[in-house]
Amino acid sequence: MDGDPTRAVTVTPEPEGVRRVNGHAVVKDPPLVVRIDRVLAVIVAVHCAGVVARAVVHPSVASVGVAAGIVALSVVGVWRHFRTRGRLGAVLLGVTMAGSFVCGAWLPAGVVTNGVLSVVEVLGAVFAVAVLRRRVRIT
Repeated sequence: MDGDPTRAVTVTPEPEGVRRVNGHAVVKDPPLVVRIDRVLAVIVAVHCAGVVARAVVHPSVASVGVAAGIVALSVVGVWRHFRTRGRLGAVLLGVTMAGSFVCGAWLPAGVVTNGVLSVVEVLGAVFAVAVLRRRVRIT
């Protein structure tokens, strides 16, 4: 560059529309991953509503405590999943859903309530694993 004709500089053109933040390429998730993320968020919201409803219908110290813990972990998991770049949010959501499935079998409640929540919990755990398998992150 200093007038030295023997020194060649190779410049590879960047694809048009590549956005950079702090020198790193920002790559959007594929559409399938975005859909899976949205479905997971809806499943978590439905699950939290169901857990709170179960705690209201079948009030006990254990039921209310488990509901508070599940809702708190779910909110932290969703926040971590959508606001940070790591996988911790999806892991936390999957563990919360699986743990909720186990606690749902342990807590006495109605058959319909446990049946519906069990289906939602299994779906949440499956979608959390799907997010972990499909997540594409380039830093």
